[in-house]
Amino acid sequence: PGLEERLKRAVLGLHALVGNAVTKGRHLVFAEGSTSLLAAIVSVAIARNQSSSEPVRIWAPAPYYSGYDLGDVFPSREVSFDAGRPAEEMSSLPNVVEMITSPNNPDGALHEKQLPSSMGVHDLAYLWPHYTAIPAQPVDPPKGHIMIWTLSKITGHASTRLGWAMVDDADLARELRARVCTLGCPLESQLKAT
Repeated sequence: PGLEERLKRAVLGLHALVGNAVTKGRHLVFAEGSTSLLAAIVSVAIARNQSSSEPVRIWAPAPYYSGYDLGDVFPSREVSFDAGRPAEEMSSLPNVVEMITSPNNPDGALHEKQLPSSMGVHDLAYLWPHYTAIPAQPVDPPKGHIMIWTLSKITGHASTRLGWAMVDDADLARELRARVCTLGCPLESQLKAT
């Protein structure tokens, strides 16, 4: 099998060994780290939001990871960084990408989805046994949610730029793949992962 197929098997095998995520029925999308995945997710949300005059809003409860602010990547008319605002204010707004970080960076809290109509993105970079206890039930987000992971948190190699998303929607997986690793993910990162 090719390198990407080996990488896919290695990632699925790792999740099966650790028991931290339900992978059955999900498509893997590889990218140059979780920030690239978030940018691709927001890009898809913008493309799907063309008919609205409202920007796509990125939201997470405080404290939140500052890397979620993609203001330098997208124009403000397309994306609004609203992290830290009260959930009550956000729940009535359209086009929200909700970052559900569990365990949270920087405080380690376990978060769940708070906004019923948002696009749920589960940032699970720290859901590994050397950071936190793994729940008895693996993470199994509702249909339409996205899980994102990064290799650097597992291995401690911050310079290894490899992340992956798990999505249950084949069309969304195709849209994300079209926006990440357009020239292929870094070979070095793939080799380290396998």
